[in-house]
Amino acid sequence: MPSFLDRLATLSRIPEGAKPKAVRAGGWDQPEYPSTINYEGMNVYWAEYRRESLVRKCINLIAYFTIHAGFRVAVRGGSARANKKLANYINKLIEDINLKDAIYVGIVGKMIWGHFGFEIVRNTKGDIVQLLPLNPPDKLLPKFKTNNVLSGFEFSPSGVPITYKPEEVLYFVETSLDSDMIGLSAIEPIVTPCQIKRELYNDLREAAKRLWAPIGVFQMDTSACDDIKEAEEALSKFERSIEPGKPVVTNQTVQGNFFNAMPDVERIVRSIEKVDEEIMGNFGIPKALVARERTMNRATLEYSLVALYQSQIEGLQQYMSDELQKQFFHLIRDEVLGDAGKNVTVELVWNPRSSLELDRQFGPAISLYALGLIDEEYLYDLLSLDKNRMPKFEKDESGKPRPVARFDPDTLRAVLSASSVEDSGIIAGINETLESAERET
Repeated sequence: MPSFLDRLATLSRIPEGAKPKAVRAGGWDQPEYPSTINYEGMNVYWAEYRRESLVRKCINLIAYFTIHAGFRVAVRGGSARANKKLANYINKLIEDINLKDAIYVGIVGKMIWGHFGFEIVRNTKGDIVQLLPLNPPDKLLPKFKTNNVLSGFEFSPSGVPITYKPEEVLYFVETSLDSDMIGLSAIEPIVTPCQIKRELYNDLREAAKRLWAPIGVFQMDTSACDDIKEAEEALSKFERSIEPGKPVVTNQTVQGNFFNAMPDVERIVRSIEKVDEEIMGNFGIPKALVARERTMNRATLEYSLVALYQSQIEGLQQYMSDELQKQFFHLIRDEVLGDAGKNVTVELVWNPRSSLELDRQFGPAISLYALGLIDEEYLYDLLSLDKNRMPKFEKDESGKPRPVARFDPDTLRAVLSASSVEDSGIIAGINETLESAERET
C-alpha cells in the first residue's frame, strides 16, 4: 500500500501544461523528507507522526479504511441527458486527478496538522487538471472578512504570501472548535504520552543491559601516582577499558566487587503497553487492528472492524462527502451545466464495505421499490446498478412493481452481479446463504 509520502509525492508532480499559483509565485517546491533527520525545530505533530510508529499506523489505518471500499458519484435533480453528461465528466476528472489519493492525503494531513488544503490547478484552457497539496499545511491560513465570511486563503511556504480565492482551494479541517478554520491536530492530546513512551524505551534499553551484565564496583591503587591529576587520568583510562562481558588487562592493582541489580523489565513493558492503549484510544483504534491484542480470532477482528467503522469511518466519510460536494463537485457542476444545473446535486457515495452494510443499503431501497414509492431509475441509482444488466421486474396492471412474496435466488444473484460489490468474500458468503435457502425450500 502506498504511504502518505508516496501519495503526497505523486500528487505534487506538476502535469504538463499546468501552472499552479504556488509554483508561479516562486518559493515553492516539492518538500524533501530525508530518512535521517533532526526533529529539533520540526512541527511537533509532524515529528510524532514520523517517529512514533503507532501514531502513524493509527492515522494511516483510518485513512485507508475510509477510502478502501471506493466510491462513486451520484448526480440527481436534472434531466437524464444533463445528469449523464455531468456524471461522465466528473468520473473522468476523478480518474485524471487521482481523487482517491487526494482524499487519503487530505485525511492524513488534516489529522496531523489540523487542516490540509489543495490548490485546484487549471490549465491554460481553464480546465481542472490537478489537486496540488499545499505543503507544509501550517503555512496555509484562511482569511476572513469583517463579518466572519471566508474571503480566501494565504499560503506562505517561503515567507512570500500567495493569495487564493475560496474557490481555488479544496480545504479540509480536523476538529474545528472555533470558526477560524484552523482546526486541532488529532495528535495534540497524545504528545505527552509519546514523550513518556520514548523515555520508557530508553529505560528499557538500559534495563536490558542489566539482564546479563552485573554492576561492578572497582577500587584501584593509585598510591604510585605522583599527583591527583595523574591518579584521575589512571582511573579514567581504566574506566574506558571496561566493557560488559569482556576481560580487562591492566598492570594496576585493582579490586572489584560485583552484584546483580535485576531491573523490573515486565513493569516497564506494562507501562509501555498502557501508553500504547492511550494512543490507540485517542484515535479510536481497536487493539486487534494494530496487532496489540495478545490473542485474536476472526470474530474479534470482525467486531473490531465494525467498531472502527461505526466510531470513526462513517462520520469521516460523511464529512469528506459533504466538503467535496460543497467545495468541488458543485463548482464543476456550475461550469459544465451553467444555469441548467441549478437544481442538480452531485454527491460522493461510498461503496458498501460488508454484507452487513449491503443489507442496510439494499433492504430499505428494495422495500421502497416493492411498495411502489420509488421507480426503477431511482432504485438503480441508489444501489449502483447497471440497468442494462438487471432482470426485468414483474409489474401489476397499474404499472407498479408487484410485492415480492419470497426471495428468488436467481434474481438476487442477478442483482448482486450488477452491483458495485467487488469483495469476493462477501459475494461467496451471500451465495452460500442463497444455496442454503434453496435447499431449505
